[in-house]
Amino acid sequence: MGYSKGKKSLGVIVYVLILLAIFVTAFLIEQVPNRITEEQAMTRFVEITGTTNIEIIRHSNMNLIFGNTHDVTFELKVDGKNISARCTSQIFSPMVCRIYTED
Repeated sequence: MGYSKGKKSLGVIVYVLILLAIFVTAFLIEQVPNRITEEQAMTRFVEITGTTNIEIIRHSNMNLIFGNTHDVTFELKVDGKNISARCTSQIFSPMVCRIYTED
């Protein structure tokens, strides 16, 4: 005898939920290694500029689910001047930061 209609549709729903959970978990695992944080970026900006007078005004979305944790653009105030910066990384590559100046 076969499955009843209710059991069959419940099995499909469970199967879809399991697949969705696998994809979400794989996505989150990919995003976590070498992700960019404000603290790491600030440390790198201090190294690059040679000053501790740095303020992060705003940055692009670095949230784990809806943002990009491996490519973040920053708006900084360094010694009173507005400057743009960008930090990138990959899963197996360390973070690299660039500061863009008008020079």
